Order: sequence, then C-alpha cells, then structure tokens
Amino acid sequence: MYDWVASVDSMAADFAARVKARKAGVSNTIAHRIRELDRWMESATRRASPAAGDQFRLRFGG
Repeated sequence: MYDWVASVDSMAADFAARVKARKAGVSNTIAHRIRELDRWMESATRRASPAAGDQFRLRFGG
C-alpha cells in the first residue's frame, strides 16, 4: 500500500545512517544513528497516518 517503503528490515535505518555519515564525512556515532532513526520514524509515522480517501487504496479479494 505504501510505495515509499523499500524495506522493513530492522537494520535498514541503521544502514542508511551509516551511508549518510560516510557521505557527510562524520562519525556514525550512536547519537547520529539515534537522530537518523528518530527522523525516519517521524517521517514514516507522518506518511503512514490515515488520510481521507486512503480506504480506496486497499485491495480486497483475489
């Protein structure tokens, strides 16, 4: 139902934090990883929250 979901792997956010830290040239500290996971969770929660019309995106039956 969510086309923006690429993975539900528990380490996906951690991997993304590691890549982002490397690209930015900063250490991938626990604090950095927590900030990235918090940012991801806030975004995911906002995007997954029901909105008017969402029920029409659900598919029922075979």
